[in-house]
Amino acid sequence: MKYVVSIILALLISGCFSAPKSVLYAGKMVGTFDITAGCETLSLDQDCSQMSGSTRNIEINGTKLRIAGSNDGKIVFLMSMSSFSTDESALDLGSKAIKAYLLEKGIKIISTKVMYGAGKVYGIHYILDGDGYSQLKALTVKS
Repeated sequence: MKYVVSIILALLISGCFSAPKSVLYAGKMVGTFDITAGCETLSLDQDCSQMSGSTRNIEINGTKLRIAGSNDGKIVFLMSMSSFSTDESALDLGSKAIKAYLLEKGIKIISTKVMYGAGKVYGIHYILDGDGYSQLKALTVKS
């Protein structure tokens, strides 16, 4: 009996942290990471904390966000300023501004995934065709 209860609990707990394979985001179906994904899973080597995610504070078009990146700058992870929650409207505004900013710098987004859980987007993961992270670091602000 204890064995059956243990299996049921394990399944329930794992279900709380799992995300669907894809969700509709910004009018497109995109892949997902669940909210337990860490820096290594997201391939983030710069400005990333296992506990709170992205740690570099930036501001773009009046929207404050947090970013982290890969060593080569071709992966960028974007989060709202709230460390343990999300502000989806800030993420939406910020992601649009970042897309435009990167395009101005001649950098294209190759793919987009989102960190998703409990029906909410907690972060946006971009793979770029160039070093966009160095460009975004120019937008750094004090917290």
